[in-house]
Amino acid sequence: MTTTSPRLRDRDPARRRGLSSLPPRHLALAGVIGRRAVQIPLVLLVVSVLVFWLVQVVPGDPGRNALGPYATAAQVAAWNAEHGLDGGIVERYLHWLGGFLTGDWAPASCTRSPPRSSS
Repeated sequence: MTTTSPRLRDRDPARRRGLSSLPPRHLALAGVIGRRAVQIPLVLLVVSVLVFWLVQVVPGDPGRNALGPYATAAQVAAWNAEHGLDGGIVERYLHWLGGFLTGDWAPASCTRSPPRSSS
């Protein structure tokens, strides 16, 4: 049995560090992690579309529901415009997604105060 010095062993191309030198189970784990890294954003996107759709299928006009039956049509239209509900479905989704990602989750419905303080 011959022993090689650490210097010679490090120069051996078969012993170089890299993905090809990993044992098969580590390669399988790297593949699983890679697939999950791609799947997670896709699943989050699908879930966000479903949540947005569920919020949109609530019957009635959000402005009318928020302001009550005695609000004028102009007040309802102004409220909808103020809350970004007067655009198309794609525009509203992108506005909603942008607000969610930046932490702007709209005022609390019972207290009418923002969910986070600016101080």
